Amino acid sequence: MPNNLIILAITRNNTEEEITNFLQRTEIEIPDNFIPVRDETTHTPNNQQASTAYNVHKLPETVLISAEMAVIEKAIGPQTY
Repeated sequence: MPNNLIILAITRNNTEEEITNFLQRTEIEIPDNFIPVRDETTHTPNNQQASTAYNVHKLPETVLISAEMAVIEKAIGPQTY
């Protein structure tokens, strides 16, 4: 994996505790560049920062973003890499 790649896993409905418990239960090795983020604003439809910024409507979605914050590619649904 490239050194300059950062993976943000954004959740809209989970608490910090639920995120931590899920990551501890998973059987995959979590890389150092994986950052789970709780988007607390998404509970208010008019203030859904992540969803609005990257036009996310169905979960899961994968959005590849350049260093300049431009969307490079977007995939809807589960992905295997």
